Amino acid sequence: MKKIAVITTGGTIACTTDPETGRSIAGKLTGEKLLGAYKDLSSDQVELEVFSAFQIPSNAMDFDKLLLLKSVVESFLIRTDISGVVITHGTDTLEETSYFLSLAITSHKPVVNTGSQRIPGEIGSDSFANIRDAITLAAADQPDCSGTLLVFNEKIFSPRSVRKVHTSNVDGFAGGQIGTIDRGEVFIQCTATAAKACFDTLPALAVVQLIKAASGMSDLFIRAASTSNAQGLVIEGFGRGHVPPGWLPAIKAAVDSGMKVVITSACDQGRVYPAYEYPGSFADLTANGVISGQDLDAKKARILLACLIGSGQAVDSQSFL
Repeated sequence: MKKIAVITTGGTIACTTDPETGRSIAGKLTGEKLLGAYKDLSSDQVELEVFSAFQIPSNAMDFDKLLLLKSVVESFLIRTDISGVVITHGTDTLEETSYFLSLAITSHKPVVNTGSQRIPGEIGSDSFANIRDAITLAAADQPDCSGTLLVFNEKIFSPRSVRKVHTSNVDGFAGGQIGTIDRGEVFIQCTATAAKACFDTLPALAVVQLIKAASGMSDLFIRAASTSNAQGLVIEGFGRGHVPPGWLPAIKAAVDSGMKVVITSACDQGRVYPAYEYPGSFADLTANGVISGQDLDAKKARILLACLIGSGQAVDSQSFL
């Protein structure tokens, strides 16, 4: 019988309801209470060991907690009796945590992340279905199921490409789907994109800020980031990787000060590329020392940049492929 560790961190999947306001209280349930209510997978199929790492809404996840979660996951993966790990997590930052773990965990055992859009006691809740599917994937005897993955609404995703695409619908994630889980059977259509960088030893995560470009914005936030304690900056630009033309002097000053500045696109698909020649274009930015974020979205680029700087690795456009 396989043994799966279930690490809980809070989120909607661990919610209860405030009796006065009727609103959900994220992370209220401990892992033991959450899994105690989960009866779908019978004990003769898999043995579960539950550990509550945090009881927080996922908007409270930060870099310190990511490093702590990494150490907790690794403490289970090194055990010979553990076949895989499931992590339950709030959906707001689930894609970021999943991507970080895909970079930082080197074990070939499966690490499966999941969450829910509806609380456990709600009609039509996806909480226990997603837990069931995550455990099924973690216990599957398939080589393509190794490493870090994300499961949601019967779909299996690569952390590099997955995004939360709906605020509340149970079909809340898309991008980078590699397979499905149908009535307890795992079907893999393609392998997950492997993380090129590896940060199994990571003393710290660097402070990295993220700024989104919009029409007519001033360079106020660029200048503020340059004078903060940030070591890196990710800019989510337009289209192929462009920013308002008036931003360039502040961006150049940030680069000249030693800050690592990465440009990404707000578009869901495609990569940044020097297709145009005008002030604030991708070509203009990279000519002034800005680094290409390739096809990574801004939040994932921020995680990767924080890992690269924190580990002392070189940072260039090749790092983001």
